[in-house]
Amino acid sequence: MNSFIRLSLRFFFFLFRITSKESAHLPALKPVVYISNHTSSLDILYLYAFLPKDPIFFLSKEMEKRKKFLRFFKIKNTYSFEPLNPTCAKDAISFIEQGKSLVIFIENRLSVTGHLMKCYETAGIIADKSNAPLVPVFIQNAEFSIFADTKGNKPVHLFPKITIHIDAPVAFHIDDDKRKNREHIVARLSKIMANTIFEGIFNPHETLFCHLQKTASLYKKAKELKYNVLEDASRKFLNYPRLICKIFIFGKLFSALTKPQEAIGILLPNSLMNVISFFGLSAYGRVPAMLNPTMGKASLLSVCKTASLQKIITSREFIETLKASDLIEAFLDKGMQVIYLETLAQDITLKEKLIAKLKSLVSYTPFKSYAQKRGCILFTSGSEGSPKAVVLSQSNMLANALQHASFERYSSLDVFFNALPMFHSFGLVTGTLSPLLNGSRLFLYSSPLHYRIIPELIYQIGATVMYSTDTFLKGYARNANIADFQTIRTLLGGAEAVKQDTRLIYSEKFGISLQEGYGATECAPILTINTSNLRKAGSIGQIIPGIDYKIKPLEGFQEGGLLEVKGPNIMMGYLYSKNTKELVAPENGWYSTGDVVKEDEEGFIFILDRVKRFAKIAGEMVSLTAVEKLAYSVGLKTDGIFEYGAVCVPHPTKGEQIVLVTNNRDLTQKDLLTFSKKKGITELYVPKTILYKEALPVLPTGKRDNKTLKNLVLQELHLEEDI
Repeated sequence: MNSFIRLSLRFFFFLFRITSKESAHLPALKPVVYISNHTSSLDILYLYAFLPKDPIFFLSKEMEKRKKFLRFFKIKNTYSFEPLNPTCAKDAISFIEQGKSLVIFIENRLSVTGHLMKCYETAGIIADKSNAPLVPVFIQNAEFSIFADTKGNKPVHLFPKITIHIDAPVAFHIDDDKRKNREHIVARLSKIMANTIFEGIFNPHETLFCHLQKTASLYKKAKELKYNVLEDASRKFLNYPRLICKIFIFGKLFSALTKPQEAIGILLPNSLMNVISFFGLSAYGRVPAMLNPTMGKASLLSVCKTASLQKIITSREFIETLKASDLIEAFLDKGMQVIYLETLAQDITLKEKLIAKLKSLVSYTPFKSYAQKRGCILFTSGSEGSPKAVVLSQSNMLANALQHASFERYSSLDVFFNALPMFHSFGLVTGTLSPLLNGSRLFLYSSPLHYRIIPELIYQIGATVMYSTDTFLKGYARNANIADFQTIRTLLGGAEAVKQDTRLIYSEKFGISLQEGYGATECAPILTINTSNLRKAGSIGQIIPGIDYKIKPLEGFQEGGLLEVKGPNIMMGYLYSKNTKELVAPENGWYSTGDVVKEDEEGFIFILDRVKRFAKIAGEMVSLTAVEKLAYSVGLKTDGIFEYGAVCVPHPTKGEQIVLVTNNRDLTQKDLLTFSKKKGITELYVPKTILYKEALPVLPTGKRDNKTLKNLVLQELHLEEDI
């Protein structure tokens, strides 16, 4: 009877677009512990229909209320589960010894966010003590059904396409010294579930535009996004249908002027048209190259040559605002074609608008097979040297946007504020693509340097999520009213280290916990992140799902090592000016970050140093980062928020010397010496020269420009680089 009911349920569910994807590695007879998310009241039926054999369902008191409903479908194998009661774990182990598999909803309640909420450690303890493997299960899209209880976080569909992802078994053993470490067990279980969620939502053969269309279809009924999903500083806005229509219109116009896989420069500020141009090119298999207008004419021409750019998309209005007519002349002198959006817009006919509308209605997707080909060219910040051209595939960028989404909870109620420039990976993928591809509203602002305007805009639009850098966050904190950030629930700093004084001011003045993430352009960009559920002060967070990583020991470091990573978000490779046709890929897919890190027992990563940022003083390697930390520790005792930058420059007789540059005029070498002696720090870390500057040079991304800083020091001390 049970088999007949389950078979009937499968057939019934199939009619309503509910299917399963089962791992080929599931054990045939051995009992297992299934751990699952829980987003709808029908989840028990889905699992009963699709899971192998006849497992025992461990149900919370809330779920136990549905017993009559379950008995109607002959589901009798249930157990009242209280995760904090030790007896439940003992009973679970007894069931496994009898050859029974278990199903545990790891949150022990129905999710109200549509995302994974709090995880309990009990499932891990049961798996460890019984030697039964864990089998993670991800129920995808049930949060969009009428049986969900997401309280407005997700729009409701009558028949959403629901997929049950049953992953491969995972051996789960806990070391004796960590059995009482609840955070360690919870962190491991959360990571297992996040990996399963990512594998379920990520398709490596899907293009960015295809995923945007899927998101638009899912979220078209969200009342928060019905009129406005994308807005810019002009206060013009678009919803998903209008955005997709404009992408079709301009994408078709771009395709008439270019050829597939041709790299096309985009020289625009954060705006609606920048997003439309990016998607318009990528949807039709072209490769947008995001150009930094603040780079300077010579540098821009150099990166254009490296990326083999022959065409530039820009706006007359933007060029006039920049007063960059000489830059356009330089492009033309090099034989490049400048495409003005205003000129293209004049040629748009009613027929093209109608065709675009029809394409959007039937979800037409051009160039579906281009996910693994060149998708975008970005240029590294050049904080330590010359910028490099980084080639990312569309799949790389989509992977990172979904890795982020599987680890952190966002919804259609969220309003992202992004002032980070789209020519930087943090501003493009994390700040722009991620909210659009995951169903949240996005507000774009043209410059992160408007310290007075940005807090006011955040207040006006009711932003809930913001990503920025430590430098910019300091500027906003100085100028913001206490109420300006009252709606912010997630504030994340990246691209440079988040300083303790920045954390303090946001905590004390605004009541916001400032989190930190870490990444690189080559990784599209996020590698680690602190989340709402998993975070630790001072760390850069846990490695995001889908990433393999290793920490290689380094000579001279007693702990930690060099972080190397591999995964679906790692770049296709570099383009160099010496050979612009050859794409230099990471060796065997592994990218070396150049950062020295350590990992604690809960999986949180801590940056110890940057391999390149060392000086050799008196035969010893001295960390410039450690010198800056020393200055920050002393500077915290003074009022105000200050910057400290250490650089290594030649010394006429001693080889190398460390110079500290700061805007803190109260800091003296005596203060540093006194503090270092008190803490037992060698005097080698005390710079012999301190230079005072009103402001330290920063890149447009907010990261400190160490290359320019070093040049300033060389000029002021009348030194030559090659001494």
